Amino acid sequence: MQNSTSENSTSENSTSENSTSENNHLTIGIAAIVLATIMVLVAVLLRTYVISYIWSWYIVPFFHVQQIPLITAFGMSLLVSYLVPVARSEGNPTYSDMIIDSLGTFLAAYIGTFFM
Repeated sequence: MQNSTSENSTSENSTSENSTSENNHLTIGIAAIVLATIMVLVAVLLRTYVISYIWSWYIVPFFHVQQIPLITAFGMSLLVSYLVPVARSEGNPTYSDMIIDSLGTFLAAYIGTFFM
């Protein structure tokens, strides 16, 4: 009788450990999806701001046009991304590459305003 009880206890512990392991994998998966979504949003917003500022610094003074709203800058970013393929020897760009590229473009454009 005791042997049967210990076997039941062992199988319950094993089932509990499997359930905990599955819950951990699910939690990690959800966290990865949320983090990836946040990184995409940050990269998109940063790129949009960079386009908006570059437009304000270079296009507005030279062509005497209005500044563009952020949604227009976002649309321009989508259009350029669609029309101009990016060839990288290392493979597909990561979101951190996109953020670094956006910050580098912003910095270069800002420094360029000092020479206008």
